[in-house]
Amino acid sequence: LRLEMALGTMEIGLTGMVRTETVEEVVPGENGEEDSVTTSELAVPKLGLDWSAGIWELDFTAEASASFQDETRLSKFTAGDREVLIQAAGGVSYTHKYSAEDFLVVGVEYFFNPDGHDSKGDYPDLFQSGGFTPFYMGKHYGAAYLALPGPGTWDHTNFNISNIANFSDMSFVSRFDYSVSVLTYLTVQAYAQVHYGEPRGEFRFGLAANEFFPGSPEIPNQLYTVGVNLRIDM
Repeated sequence: LRLEMALGTMEIGLTGMVRTETVEEVVPGENGEEDSVTTSELAVPKLGLDWSAGIWELDFTAEASASFQDETRLSKFTAGDREVLIQAAGGVSYTHKYSAEDFLVVGVEYFFNPDGHDSKGDYPDLFQSGGFTPFYMGKHYGAAYLALPGPGTWDHTNFNISNIANFSDMSFVSRFDYSVSVLTYLTVQAYAQVHYGEPRGEFRFGLAANEFFPGSPEIPNQLYTVGVNLRIDM
């Protein structure tokens, strides 16, 4: 359910949703019996608030969400028998019109994720247990980007440069995106990104040999990623 409203140069949106999650509970065995695992379905409500406004020549955005969960790793609030996880993000961007038909956009963003981790020490265990969720591992994230759509006579070509930083473990990833429409319905997209900062951090993740179990292979720290994509618009 979503409600949107405009107030002058501001726009405000309120979102509510409910999703079902599977919860597992370990029941200790009695008289030497093995522990058993029971599962149940839990309805998890979520609320979201987003705000945007144009002030002078800048565009400001902010959003926050509250998730009413059965348990969180580091909950700050409670509501009845639920723990409340609050996440928030904010950013500002500037659009520069450098010709009659062309413009570029630069912006920065910040994301606060209190349920994240302060350091990279927990990552190997989370990776092994399936709890490694990229872009949500740290508590503090920052981003900066530059978008250059259709510059000059290249009306069907777009360039984007972006950088994401995990300030909790000091790992970073920078990415360059390029896309061009070669036909009315076919677009070629390509990207290249480099990973740097602290080894074994989120954006330079890696594992030593034998770290999971004897004989497990080494996963080298990430260095770079490249890719290409063909998109057909029907």
